[in-house]
Amino acid sequence: MGISFGYVFAETPEERARLRREIEPLAREYRQDIQFAIADPVSLKDIVEDLHLKISHLPSFAIREPIANLRYPMNDTRGLFEHSVKSFVQYYLGDKLQPTIKSEPIPGKSEGALVKVVGLNYHEIVMDTARDVLLIYCITPCGPCEVLQPTLEVLAKLYASNPKLNEKVTIAKVMYDVNDTPERGVRAFPTIKLFPAASKSAPETFLGSRTADALADFIRDHGTHKGELRDSEDKQVLGEGTSAVLPEQGVCMYGDRECVATAS
Repeated sequence: MGISFGYVFAETPEERARLRREIEPLAREYRQDIQFAIADPVSLKDIVEDLHLKISHLPSFAIREPIANLRYPMNDTRGLFEHSVKSFVQYYLGDKLQPTIKSEPIPGKSEGALVKVVGLNYHEIVMDTARDVLLIYCITPCGPCEVLQPTLEVLAKLYASNPKLNEKVTIAKVMYDVNDTPERGVRAFPTIKLFPAASKSAPETFLGSRTADALADFIRDHGTHKGELRDSEDKQVLGEGTSAVLPEQGVCMYGDRECVATAS
């Protein structure tokens, strides 16, 4: 599974120096499996939160598995911290720990065709090897995401109602800020990726105009099933005049959550 990352967070420089001395033998012992780092939680607040740790509980420790981007926070720190870390590392390497997954509740039966992806059903939906899955990453608030929503709903309905494609293509959306996904570093929203049925490990990123026609062409050209929604090459997916380029494409930037409108 590659070399994992072990994060130790402590409040003061003195405490970090002390923990460095105490953790160093452990880091040497397991250096083939885990790369350890000791850091200030305040300066790395986003990483602390991403690892499902709380700054109020210090010192703290967590492991990140890099392939599937899984998080293993150590929530029980009773006893000597370095002893707790060693036991936690041994359990992790022995596959005796379960990762924690940030997730909204798994939705019930959807009333619409646009599929809601959450942390707990991500692999079931996105990694379905029978389907090309177009996944849209959004955050709240995000004006451009809201503008795109009607197009996604109509596009999803068109695929769901097509007898040749309804079991081959999925249009889905995930709220990136409240659900864990394997993809790290998504910073502009909406981000749109296609996970082809035959190559889930190599998703394609969509960079065109966010119209139903452009998205349908992207799915056809990059998907495994090469599904075509049009009856003819010159026919628009949503009919005459309904698939025009949006006046503003726009993105929202993650982190400071500043929405930035950019002309198409």
